[in-house]
Amino acid sequence: MTEYFFDLPTSASSLSVYSDIERYDPTAPRDFRPFVIGEFVIRRLPLRGTLYTDYYILHEGAVIGHQVSFPSEEDCRMHQRRQANWRGDTAQHAPAPEAPIFGDVVLQGRIAALLGAGGEMDSASVAHALRMQISTISPVLEKMADEHRIYRRGTRHRYTYRAA
Repeated sequence: MTEYFFDLPTSASSLSVYSDIERYDPTAPRDFRPFVIGEFVIRRLPLRGTLYTDYYILHEGAVIGHQVSFPSEEDCRMHQRRQANWRGDTAQHAPAPEAPIFGDVVLQGRIAALLGAGGEMDSASVAHALRMQISTISPVLEKMADEHRIYRRGTRHRYTYRAA
């Protein structure tokens, strides 16, 4: 005789594998109240059309991370470390605000020479010719036009510049 460590099912309904599976009901109400894990507040937001929930991790009122799986306290601490490292990196590499740009004079000379040789150009063409970004070129062009070193015409959305 064989001994079993568990009871074998005897009825046909208990043999059904699908009887223990819960079906997802999208109309059923879900709990999305915030809760606390340690010193972190977790907000739950549904991902529309799915059964997943996005968990936003807040520390001192600021969102420090989010994830789809239920967060543990170690997950919260990991997001806190990432946020601290990110803030430290950006503070370390950020340029000083309103720092004088000594290359500005050189850039103005290059722009004047380019406009003198090329005729009329818009700011995108000037930036492309100098292989620089428009965000770097635009303030210099504005400054040169205000000082009457170059001429500017056109609309405020698309100025064209030419040498004076």
